[in-house]
Amino acid sequence: MRSFGPRQVDPRWGWSWFGEALALIASRPLVFLQSALLAPLLTVALLLLPVWDSAIMGPWLGLTATAVCYGLPCSLSVVISCALARAVDLERPIRLRILLQPVSARMILRLSLFLCLLLLQGLLVLYLVLEYWHPSAVDPVGRGELGPRFGVADTILATQFGMLGGMLLALQVVFALFLGPLYLFREMPLYAAWRLSFLALQRNPWLPFALGFPGVLVMLAAGQSAFTVPAQVLALPFPAVLGCYIYVAWRAVFDSGQQDERSTEGQQSLRGT
Repeated sequence: MRSFGPRQVDPRWGWSWFGEALALIASRPLVFLQSALLAPLLTVALLLLPVWDSAIMGPWLGLTATAVCYGLPCSLSVVISCALARAVDLERPIRLRILLQPVSARMILRLSLFLCLLLLQGLLVLYLVLEYWHPSAVDPVGRGELGPRFGVADTILATQFGMLGGMLLALQVVFALFLGPLYLFREMPLYAAWRLSFLALQRNPWLPFALGFPGVLVMLAAGQSAFTVPAQVLALPFPAVLGCYIYVAWRAVFDSGQQDERSTEGQQSLRGT
């Protein structure tokens, strides 16, 4: 078996990865539709919890609650879509109940929480920087209201779209784009997967710019009223597309398509056998 590690790829492959991701979704649309619907449904369930009382929550706790209610469902949907893309690509039986098995569920939930924390830290940094340079924009009338809305819109789907853009940007900033596939499919510890992901992006320095810039555009577009309708239309399939794109990019950069993936227990739990 060949040694496992990242390789340098042609930047033009980025466009073909998008087509391959859409092809994976088109081959099993109902399966990916279920994973995409998970994000808005779980967001609604979290927002209905009685703990989000705006009267007792300050602006920073409100920001944290927003990141949790939107970021965690989006992270979970992206991670599940990535796992499903692997199963579809290897022509394995698709059984969503396999994802609820203890080993699979623990890995998926841990990775989703990690991605949600990355998103939360990124949003906190943005607000802290803005508060330092332009305090009146954060609290314009002295009532503790956050003025600018990074990726936060007036509707659930549009806000979900903005949060996914923030997640995409955060993954590039901390060089963690391939952390998820390495953790899920190679059963690497998070720190080892992060280190290998950093090496992969270091060998392909065009990736953080090619994916980070669209993340910024998505965040900005989600908060603009003129883009509310397009954002809501794109928000539903976006988690599935993003999860599949990350898998396809990982497959190409780490050249794992021809390698034997049957050696780890985590993959056996995700296969559905």
